[in-house]
Amino acid sequence: MDTLDGADIGKKKPADRDAEGLEPDIFQDGKELAGFLKKEFEMTEKEAEKLLGCMDGQGYCLGHRDGELYRGDLCYEQGKIKWEPDSIDDAASDVMEWNYILLQEAESELMHAEDGAVYSERKKYLEALREDEKILDAVFDRTKHGKELDAAAAALADALIQDMEKEGMDAAVKKMAGQIREAGEVPPDHSCTLKQNTGRKR
Repeated sequence: MDTLDGADIGKKKPADRDAEGLEPDIFQDGKELAGFLKKEFEMTEKEAEKLLGCMDGQGYCLGHRDGELYRGDLCYEQGKIKWEPDSIDDAASDVMEWNYILLQEAESELMHAEDGAVYSERKKYLEALREDEKILDAVFDRTKHGKELDAAAAALADALIQDMEKEGMDAAVKKMAGQIREAGEVPPDHSCTLKQNTGRKR
């Protein structure tokens, strides 16, 4: 079993760089990514390294060209990287989502472990994902998506207090539950589809 991290992150080179050098340059490590983002987004080298590893584990890489961030799809075509403009907000959000899905799967697998050895292995894997989650959550909280989520939660809490004062606790909680349910039916526009089998073929 693998976590989101790719074993060979930082060793890849663009497979289809043209003669004019128009292909984005792939970030080789967390230091490069953190340095590139330092003016617009605070990120430690450890956080950046984790993000790159998680992207790689899902078949993507991050690169830059002309001061802009790009995401490369390593599974698009054999020997070719498909590049698209990206943002650190969307990249961090997608990685957190992927890790959440792996956490759910790992928790389910742990519950169905056949014996002690399998249980121990799956528990160790789950703990590694939870450690990843702490790092990825901290990054996500600093993105525009994380800040929007915090603002929405604060607004919801304020509305709940006001409704409790006007309508009572039961009615206010019921109203809030309905609002949360409605919000959950709208998929976020920054969501990214999980790669089939949670990772690319190596």
